[in-house]
Amino acid sequence: MRSFASLARQLTEVADMANVLSHCFVLLLLLLQERRLINTHIQTSQQLARGIADDVDLLTWLHHRIWPYESNMTEEEREIEENIGRFLSI
Repeated sequence: MRSFASLARQLTEVADMANVLSHCFVLLLLLLQERRLINTHIQTSQQLARGIADDVDLLTWLHHRIWPYESNMTEEEREIEENIGRFLSI
């Protein structure tokens, strides 16, 4: 039978290892996000609209480019565009 000290030492080692791993994981996520390798925001319905209004202000982009574009899409086009958005977010 193990002594309490031996068991406590083993548990401490496991906890230390888990702590190190969790810190490494958080650090990795922060580094990936800093390098812009993780996309934390995506508009799945606007994947095919990339570049159609890069040269205009926000309100022009919304009222005269994106909303008319989206309102004329078929269900099939929406589904394709959402699948592209999901794929690109992986």
